[in-house]
This record gives sequence, structure tokens and C-alpha cells, in this order.
Amino acid sequence: MTFFIGVDLHKTQFTVHIRTEDKIETLDEIKQYPTTEAGYELFLERLKTFKEIGAKVKVGVESTGNTRFLRIK
Repeated sequence: MTFFIGVDLHKTQFTVHIRTEDKIETLDEIKQYPTTEAGYELFLERLKTFKEIGAKVKVGVESTGNTRFLRIK
């Protein structure tokens, strides 16, 4: 299974929408995270759960260039 993850990145938060071949998240399931180290860590932990079940993870990020970059370890 492949998880297709769309990220809309802003200065103070980022919005994440996930879909697979079988499921598309509803508006109530879409998650928002703060653009802080803690917010990025929560997002990465979520991705880790998908990889632990053997899924492929593909992420696309939309940004207008007004955000800072975070180096992910």
C-alpha cells in the first residue's frame, strides 16, 4: 500500500491530507500541525507508523516560499 501525503506549508502551521489507493481522508480527518520542532516531530511519528506496517510513503509539499526550512534528521 502507498500513502500519498499532501502538505500545505505556512508560517505558523502546516495542513496534511492523506490518501491511499483505497481511502481519501474526509475534511474532519485532515490534520494540522504547528511549524515548530514539536509539530514536525508529531508529523514524522505519524509517517513512521505507516512505514512500520510496510507501506510506501510519498510526500508532496506546497509552499509559497515564505516559510523557513527545517532540516529533518
